[in-house]
Amino acid sequence: TYVCTLSQDSLNSSASVTINVIPLPLKQDILIDPTEAPVLCGTPQALTCCISAYTMEHYDVKFVVQEKEFKAEKEEQGNFFCYSYNYTETECREKKLEAYCTFVNSIGQEVSSKKIYLRPIPDKDISCSENNTFGREGDILKKSCSVLNTTFIQGSKIYRCCSSSWKMEKNDCVSEQINSLLLMAESLVNSPSAKVGLPNFLQNLRNQTVMLQNDNSSANLAAIVIILYNISSIPAEAKNSTIFDYFTTVDIIVADSKKELWADLNEGSACISSLLLNAVERFSENLQPVNNTIPHLSTETLELQGMVVTEHSHTDYNKNFSRLGNLTANVLIDNIETLPPNSTIVSVAYSALGHILPVNESMYVNSLVISTALSCERNQNFRINMTFQKENISLKMPLCVFWDFNLNNSKGGWNGHGCTQTEEGGNVICSCNHLTPFSILMSPDTPAHNSVEDYITHIGLAISIVSLVVCIVIESLVWKTVTNNTTSYMRHVCILNTATSLLIADIWFIVTASINVQKRNICIAATFFIHLFYLCGFFWMLSLGLILFYRLVFILHNTSKTSQKAVVFCLGYGCPFVFAVTTIAVTLPWNTYTRKDACWLNWKDSKAVLAFVIPALAIVAMNLFITAVVIIKILRPNIGDRTNKQERKTFFQICKSLVILTPLFGLTWGFGLATIIRNSHQTFHILFALLNALQGLFILVFGTLWDNKSTSLILVTPMFSMSYPFSRTFNNLCGKTAIMEMRMIVKTMVPAIPPAVIPRMFPWTCMDWHLSPVKKKACPDGHLRKQAQIYVAQEFCSAL
Repeated sequence: TYVCTLSQDSLNSSASVTINVIPLPLKQDILIDPTEAPVLCGTPQALTCCISAYTMEHYDVKFVVQEKEFKAEKEEQGNFFCYSYNYTETECREKKLEAYCTFVNSIGQEVSSKKIYLRPIPDKDISCSENNTFGREGDILKKSCSVLNTTFIQGSKIYRCCSSSWKMEKNDCVSEQINSLLLMAESLVNSPSAKVGLPNFLQNLRNQTVMLQNDNSSANLAAIVIILYNISSIPAEAKNSTIFDYFTTVDIIVADSKKELWADLNEGSACISSLLLNAVERFSENLQPVNNTIPHLSTETLELQGMVVTEHSHTDYNKNFSRLGNLTANVLIDNIETLPPNSTIVSVAYSALGHILPVNESMYVNSLVISTALSCERNQNFRINMTFQKENISLKMPLCVFWDFNLNNSKGGWNGHGCTQTEEGGNVICSCNHLTPFSILMSPDTPAHNSVEDYITHIGLAISIVSLVVCIVIESLVWKTVTNNTTSYMRHVCILNTATSLLIADIWFIVTASINVQKRNICIAATFFIHLFYLCGFFWMLSLGLILFYRLVFILHNTSKTSQKAVVFCLGYGCPFVFAVTTIAVTLPWNTYTRKDACWLNWKDSKAVLAFVIPALAIVAMNLFITAVVIIKILRPNIGDRTNKQERKTFFQICKSLVILTPLFGLTWGFGLATIIRNSHQTFHILFALLNALQGLFILVFGTLWDNKSTSLILVTPMFSMSYPFSRTFNNLCGKTAIMEMRMIVKTMVPAIPPAVIPRMFPWTCMDWHLSPVKKKACPDGHLRKQAQIYVAQEFCSAL
């Protein structure tokens, strides 16, 4: 009951009210068991939620599994009330189920526990069955930690089914001392005397951390970070002892011996290193000056400086950091007289924290990390200038970045927005328009943004897209005329589908350059279509190579057009679809389909990019082999010695074949091997970007315009006609030299064919080389054989 009394002179007035407090347990005070477990279909699985027995409230407790509610049974176990339900899964779909318990008090208020994850498994291949917990070999079971007299131990124990028994794989339970400090920190934050009790708590926390500095428990490490974050919200007097205790605790947990633990913690659902950075920044922001000053203090990995803005402050905020090993930094803020009086500016330099924060592939934090906090709102024209000394001068391409706590689903990440950089020898100057922890990222071999490769890629893609559109239009105009035989038909089918696939892929590539990586659904869709259609382009290039190989090696073998179309369409679109769908189906549920910094397949977490690299390089290798076969066939000697003129023609034909086949077969992607080698010369990167960005132009030139038949047909159409005679002399890609060589190749094969068979093999009897096929008429056998040689040569050249 609360009583309020108002006294004035001799009059007293009072009022009272009785408040009924109906408690609810806190979410973190509800123990769940199991945390994650396999569930045998058709067999009951016990689900349990426990709370402290020191409560007078009666709760209505129910379990919710996949939105279905089940009433729980209450049982007292020592100092706890435990509520349980035996859940039986009947549908047996191999899909993870979510369950939780809900506590409802007498006035209808409710609170839910953390989630329990259940994985239904069929009644087969069961290996483990201890304590009615069933599992197959390799299955994971997570259970809550043991309980103390009146409290729970935070964390969980992880078991794996191995050799027919559940064996502990990892113990993520915090120690009793750290668990006690966790509970004390929660009480202190909610206490009205938090500011008074903070110094003693920090001293106790430092002492316990020193005692556990050789401990290799990631659970204890994460718990200490949570404690530091919770108490950082308490305003603290800027005394040396208070700051020293807080910073010393941080020094211990970021020591080099803890790097493996940090790598493990950063892979979790919450980035603990980001939480630690946020804790130190918030602690420095809530420091309250003592005697109108902020002390200059440093520990092993942290250095703090600050100042109080007064009415007579006319100097800039200019602080040098030089106490952290051999690295230095400077923070400069102009025009601080525009800030409100008595506001504070506090900067903290970190020498070790930058190395435990996650970074993108092939990027490194190459300086101190600096955070600066203002106790007031900054004005619109605010700028902060920082000078960072490079830690490793061999690294290149500096990028000024700040730690964005909202990136990657609030896990945090480096972001370069709002900053510009200037490189001066061994230093990098960063100028930014906002306040957060800053540093510089540098790379041994990755180009910076807006590099030469970027310009080449975007300009080349624009040219490529236009070229591919022109290629498709031309193929449509001349289609009926240039596809008058099977080989020519299949060649143009491959060219048209290659151009279409690359055009769609290039358009999606442009889309990814204009969207924000944080737009997850669009980024996933763009990555899928880029992966799919670039692979389609590669497989259609492979189809073109296989057709050439087939016509070159099996000269007199004939396969129907329908069969060839079925094979190349399955190869051109079927195989890429299988690769693309399998990749996204395997990696998307684990959130490892795309990279964190770009809309492309992930490498670091799932190696998904191998689903593009492996088939692409395999196709390049196959087409390289086919190109070698072409060169060998051209080099095949004629009967008798060659003249110098014939050798020159042969050399010219080899060069021309290489020029044509290299872009059509995608061999330029072979230059990508040089770009993945560490410290490779930038020339390889530029050459790779140039050749592949312009691939659409190459296909237009060498696949369509180089074809005399296609070009001539365009010129005689009404819209392109230039009114000049057109010769149908067949120089399609090969020229006369290759025809002569092919005649020699088949000269030894055709004579063995009976005369009666030849008309069935070739749908004509006599052909003039400069004219269209004429009507069938009787011709000498020798003439038929000669025409057969010419036909095979024509087929081969059309395939090229």
